Formats: sequence, structure tokens, C-alpha cells
Amino acid sequence: MESIPSGSPACYPLSVMEDELLEPGQITIEDLATRADELIEQVSTDHRPLIVTDQGHPAAVLLDYQTWHKQSETLALLRILAMGKKDIREGKGIPAEEVFKEIREKYGFD
Repeated sequence: MESIPSGSPACYPLSVMEDELLEPGQITIEDLATRADELIEQVSTDHRPLIVTDQGHPAAVLLDYQTWHKQSETLALLRILAMGKKDIREGKGIPAEEVFKEIREKYGFD
């Protein structure tokens, strides 16, 4: 099994980032029940999610851990950005020039 890269999404190999653009495959819940080992190996190898359907309706997504981890980190970063944008709209932000001035003064940078 591949080791899981740590850190920001930028640390992932480009091939993993590109694989995320692939359309997900589709399997039935019966296929998942009878071929679970094979399907887990498939998504772990090609990083292409599989939509699991139950009676023709989407019910779940089968995703390899590496892709799930990367997507979770990306979602967390997007949430942080959204919180920052909200703070700025509400006037809670500090201008970058002020922050850099404080850092320069505190640490003696010119």
C-alpha cells in the first residue's frame, strides 16, 4: 500500500491531483458486497471514486484513503478561507501592511 503524504494538498504527487478530475465510476451495492476486496484494490490503485447505487439511486461513495485524506484537507482549507473572508467582510481583519510592520518591529527586521 502507498504511504500517505502529509501536509497540505500541494504535497501530493501531480498524478494524484489529476486523478481527482476523473469521472467517478458506478457500481451496485450487490457488486460491492460480492467484490469488495477487488473494488477496494481498484480505487486504491487508480484513485477513481466509485458511486455505490442501491436500486438505481446513489447511496455511498467508495474512495481510497489517500484521496479522502487529501479532499478532507482541501475542505478544511476552504473552510478556513471562508471564515477569513467573513471576518474581513465584518471588519475584523488587520491590514497586511500593519501585520508585517508589527513583525518587523518585534523581530528587528528592516
